[in-house]
Amino acid sequence: MRRVLKTHGRPTACFQCRENFGAALPFLRERVKWLMNVTIQWENAAKSVLRYTFEGVWDWHDFHAAFDQQREEFSLSNLCIVIDLRKTLHFPSDAVLHLRRMAELANSISGIMIVIATSAPIVTIFQVFMVIYHSVSDKFHIASSDEEVYRILGLSI
Repeated sequence: MRRVLKTHGRPTACFQCRENFGAALPFLRERVKWLMNVTIQWENAAKSVLRYTFEGVWDWHDFHAAFDQQREEFSLSNLCIVIDLRKTLHFPSDAVLHLRRMAELANSISGIMIVIATSAPIVTIFQVFMVIYHSVSDKFHIASSDEEVYRILGLSI
């Protein structure tokens, strides 16, 4: 009997039987990395700016997993987060529901969050987000380039 293993609704591997599951774990780990089109890196040597770069097609599972991965860093003093969406091919549906998580993140960090976007629909989504979640809107900025981000943060390029 052929079985399909699913992770969050996505088919990831086919197995002839359940015994093959253990042998497939390395494949699954690589597959998850491939599916998650998010890069996380420190923007500066002082580790005060954390950049999330979303590329290609991604979904809300990828979004939440990326922020969960760095949760311990959110307690650092003066941590700022940059979310780069310039290489995104689309924005997943139900944005207002899922972006609530960003409002919660904004409350958990001491610095600001900057969204880099050049797509008009994505910029509009974040403008609406800042109206809906006005209690944290002072912690959010929208930028269109790295230069603008560095100007907002007061960093040199």
